[in-house]
Amino acid sequence: MTIRSKSYHSSLKAWLGVALAGAALSACANLGTIERGECGNGVVEPEAGEECDSFPEGNCAPRGTDNQCRYLCTAPGSAAGTDPINCPAGFGCGTDGVCRRASGSYTPGSVLRQGYTLRVESGDFDGDGQSEVVSVTPTELGIHFLDERGNQQAQTDVSGAAIVPAIGQLTGDDLSDLVVLRSELGGGLNVLRGRKDGTLQPTAYSPFDVGTGDAEVVILDAMETRHTVGGEVLNIKGDEILMLADDFMFSATDTVDLLLTLPGPVADLAGHPAVGNLDENKLRSPCQELALAYHGANSVWVYTPCVREGASLKWNKYSSDETSPPKRQLPPVKLPQGRTISTGVLLADFNGDHHLDMLIGAEPNGSTKCDGDSELFAAFGVGDGTFHSDLSTLPLADGDGNAISLGNTLVCSMPLAVGNLNDDAAIDLVMGSQILVSDPDSQASGPLGGATYTIATVNFEGKWTSAVVADLNANGIPDVATATQGSNTIDFYNGVGDGRLNRFQVQARGEPSELTVGDFDGDLVNDLAFKERGPHGNVGAGVETGDSLSIAFGNGFGGPSEPVSMGRLARIDRVVSGNVEELFSDGIADLLVLSTSENSDSRSIALLTGSSDRQLVSPFFLASDGSTLPVRAVIGEFTGDDHNDVAVLASSTESFETSTFTNRVWILPSTGEAAIDSADVFSSEPVETLESGENALTAALDLDGDGVDELIAFVSGTSDSGAVMIIGHVVDGGFQLEEPQFTDESYFFDPLGNVTGGPDPGVPDPAPMPGEPATTGAYVVYNGQILVRDVDGDGRKDILALGLATAGDDGIPEPKIVFYKNEGNGTLDVSKRVVFENPADIDPGSFALTQGDTDSAPEVVLLGAEGGWIADFDFGQKKLMNPRALAGVRGGNSVVSSDYNGDGVMDLAIAGEGGVQVFLGKAVIE
Repeated sequence: MTIRSKSYHSSLKAWLGVALAGAALSACANLGTIERGECGNGVVEPEAGEECDSFPEGNCAPRGTDNQCRYLCTAPGSAAGTDPINCPAGFGCGTDGVCRRASGSYTPGSVLRQGYTLRVESGDFDGDGQSEVVSVTPTELGIHFLDERGNQQAQTDVSGAAIVPAIGQLTGDDLSDLVVLRSELGGGLNVLRGRKDGTLQPTAYSPFDVGTGDAEVVILDAMETRHTVGGEVLNIKGDEILMLADDFMFSATDTVDLLLTLPGPVADLAGHPAVGNLDENKLRSPCQELALAYHGANSVWVYTPCVREGASLKWNKYSSDETSPPKRQLPPVKLPQGRTISTGVLLADFNGDHHLDMLIGAEPNGSTKCDGDSELFAAFGVGDGTFHSDLSTLPLADGDGNAISLGNTLVCSMPLAVGNLNDDAAIDLVMGSQILVSDPDSQASGPLGGATYTIATVNFEGKWTSAVVADLNANGIPDVATATQGSNTIDFYNGVGDGRLNRFQVQARGEPSELTVGDFDGDLVNDLAFKERGPHGNVGAGVETGDSLSIAFGNGFGGPSEPVSMGRLARIDRVVSGNVEELFSDGIADLLVLSTSENSDSRSIALLTGSSDRQLVSPFFLASDGSTLPVRAVIGEFTGDDHNDVAVLASSTESFETSTFTNRVWILPSTGEAAIDSADVFSSEPVETLESGENALTAALDLDGDGVDELIAFVSGTSDSGAVMIIGHVVDGGFQLEEPQFTDESYFFDPLGNVTGGPDPGVPDPAPMPGEPATTGAYVVYNGQILVRDVDGDGRKDILALGLATAGDDGIPEPKIVFYKNEGNGTLDVSKRVVFENPADIDPGSFALTQGDTDSAPEVVLLGAEGGWIADFDFGQKKLMNPRALAGVRGGNSVVSSDYNGDGVMDLAIAGEGGVQVFLGKAVIE
């Protein structure tokens, strides 16, 4: 049995061996031979352009596919970016879905900006997967969009934003957003959100509360505003703001002051206030006047807001107590006895005598020939603030203060707008559904200048609710723009000059209304601003609620451009334009927007400043009285609500007059759509320092692993031992600051840049642009920075800061990189910091972290006045080791590293006196 069994197993084994061998031979014959140097042979051959071969499966592109034998960061067969895969350590993911390693060399790219640039930053503002360069100059901020070759495709500028910006994500998308601080606006903060089309979407804030009642806002030229500059008193041209709330009128300039008690509540006004120069005597009244019409009243109240007292011009306030009349009173304009106002008041020159006249809408009575909603009355301006009812007696008669019925059966409602469309000295009318043009061939004249009118156009699509007459394309001929109830279209009628109108249409995103005109970008072409009705109440996820304030910018000789949103407010009630003097002494128009909260329990005013970059912004103010100046902003997750917020380090404006500075940290919780509710804002207790927070470095970092960020700030302290590190936490709805920690050595952290050392620190030599010789001599050019990265590879992000040690070996201050380790215990211990020694003869004025060679460890880019280097961290020796000079980089004052052309390899952007230049990192395998 045993022998037989052994033979049986031996035979089976032999049979299996023959069968398997046959199968193997058959399989080999089907596969064929893969030659050396070909993808798929299982051998990684870099000389053949391979970085992997067959393995790891799913991460290595297989033979016969695009990018074969290359690591992928998008699953094979998927569109780039749709099914992400992690690249191996040391590789970066390109926008084409291919992983690449840096070779350590760089190619000089294009110059993005000419002229002195303070610093550079990075962010992905259009969501295309590659970063944009952000340049900051003394007067503006620019975002530079590059193509795959590193050439600039587009540039978006934000004027007046020279303070260091905060960049991060404040909404649910993957686009970078921008927070800029506007010191010239009395401490305003603006949020600009990235958009896929490369533009920035401002977030509008309405910070000036006007209570819960009805309100109106007016912009008019009311005062001779004077400022002292260099010891000389200068008159500044511009408009002032009047605010009407409940029964009162206020001036709103540097402060909000009560002027008088109105003749009636704002809720009873018939239409909006009318503004015009009714008293033309400049010595008596150099300001514009105001006309208010009240429902049911028999007369129109006329008010001049200024009064001359000797050589001074004063507000025309109440004469004794707040219920008394103003010091100077103008006579009202009266309707006939028994007639009452219904639809408001309008000012225009009806009869061509160059004095403004008044049109009043009254309730029809039994004798009225009209079947519309109003009987119109006219009062003719004398030019001294008074009006007359008898046109035939002018200009010899004084004003009698009366209005006369037009007795016109055609015009039976208050026009939406008036103007002269055919240059015949007679007024033309934009009604609810028609545009009426006076007949220039008529020999007679009527109260409005024309005896007969022809219909220039008719609105067959509905009823117009808002209209303006103005030259909207800079050809010297008036045009008409109208908005129709229930329609998302603005009708633009391009004036021919003889009364004929060529119709264009401007498509809005919501129903437009509140049309107003002004040159909001300073190109000397009028623009059209308006409200676009938006969604309200409960809407779907990702849908922004509220009305949009939009502008269709004017074009020469054509219709306005496509509307651009300047941000959303809850429920927009009123939009007015003017040139507000308190903002800037320029000729660019600004906007005031009155809005009501979503639940209708409050009203507030937003002030949007006109700008040549076409970004009208409405700042968020920490304090409406200008007592708090925000100096640093940080984006982070401070409140634990799963979306980022804004933290602001702010100094008291009174501190700038003393030797110590009072700084606070303010937390501005966001809604997830970059909106900030002033009711939710809270702050820390004040901290006194020797320097303003303006000279601070700030960052957001989770120090205890709870998913909520702490705020870290380095500010010059109250002792000669140097800067202090301040850490803050949100605790129980407030913000708590830890006891400041001194850095134990004299370190200064100044993000605005500093130049010191040498014989005369007060006259520094500027840092050169790459390609230009260094001229700093013994000076140390220094641009303080703070970065949040996992530098030591323990999985927790740490702090790297560039500080200025005030005692170098040769007596000249020396900038050094300082490392603060995040140990996950909720704080940072300055006693455990690591101060890295610089390589010989290198004084870094700026630094950046990058992936600059083939290993997986991060490298540091050092930028000095005379060149640039890339070096390695040595934590054991606390040194920056193995410095390699960057070819073509001859110095600068700020450097940042990111992927600017989308190939997955980190690039460099360098700023200096000559502008901004990019240096493109080269891949091992392109």
